[in-house]
Amino acid sequence: METQKNTRGKGIGKGYYKRNNTFYADITTDKGRRRVSLKTNNEKTAKAYYAKLIADEGKRHYLETKTYNYTFKDLADKYLKDTESVLKSHKKVKSFVRTLLNFFGEEKKINTFTISDIDSLKTDVLGRSGNTNFNRLFMTLKIMLKKAVEWEILDRGILDAIKNRKPLKENQRTDYLQADEVNKLLNAAKGGIKNILTALIYTGCRKSEILNLEWTQVDLKTGLITLKGEDTKSGKGRIIPIAPELLKILKAMNKKERYAFINPKTKKPYYDIKRSFKKALKDAGLKTDWHIHDLRHTFASHLANLGNSEIYDIQQLLGHADPRTTSRYIGLIRAARLKKQIDALKFGTNLAQTEKTGN
Repeated sequence: METQKNTRGKGIGKGYYKRNNTFYADITTDKGRRRVSLKTNNEKTAKAYYAKLIADEGKRHYLETKTYNYTFKDLADKYLKDTESVLKSHKKVKSFVRTLLNFFGEEKKINTFTISDIDSLKTDVLGRSGNTNFNRLFMTLKIMLKKAVEWEILDRGILDAIKNRKPLKENQRTDYLQADEVNKLLNAAKGGIKNILTALIYTGCRKSEILNLEWTQVDLKTGLITLKGEDTKSGKGRIIPIAPELLKILKAMNKKERYAFINPKTKKPYYDIKRSFKKALKDAGLKTDWHIHDLRHTFASHLANLGNSEIYDIQQLLGHADPRTTSRYIGLIRAARLKKQIDALKFGTNLAQTEKTGN
């Protein structure tokens, strides 16, 4: 019977060897000794792969040692400080981080996160709210852990395990205000709030884009609003034509301040208008479960209903980075165009007048 011959690699010592025309390596870790196939019969390739294995194992041990005492509170503090001057929505992100800290605890070690932690968070959140809230918290946690890997305070294996969980499907709101409802809302709104709501409805801008709009971004001569990349959620600038109704309002407004829409009490831009929006809805006799973001959907839906816009045009006006987000309006555009074609369909007879028959 022929004895299997092992060929030990040269240059690295007894770390790797050849068996059955394939190179293997013996790796010693904290958990003991294990054999790893180097998946090659070429010694030069085996030597390089073995060296990488040794380096990766050393880095893993370094990370485990370094992160042993790194708590979730430590990561939260570092992440919030690092993003404070970068994220426009820092206040909102800060509230998400605070919620995560309350749930997982400040002393939880970041190298102990598992899939079961995500499942526990989902169960807790869905017991109080909906899919959207869970997705926001989950995405915040994933981003924090990704940063921890970049900062070399967390092993990538932890992040990879967490990433196996996907966000929950969110139900898109499909309702939008009809023309008469928009009219009632704007008539019920007062002062500066009325101007803001008009701007939101006639531009399709996000709330933050309008509340932080500066006069330098508004060209009343050309009738255009210019948003730079740093002003938008997608990070891409866009140009928005100003509708005639909105142009009249903007021309009549005071332009002495830096921002277009100033809170008369604070002399600063409005931080939020949710309460004033709800009051306007109530005064208008409309249902009060509308969201401010629904005004953006109202703008796009009415534009689509005209049947004159391409889906790409609406995507550009709304500033959607992903065309799939705008695809919800394709049905409205098609229906409007088909309606125009059907309305133009004539056969030269007046079918509205019918003759009376017996019976």
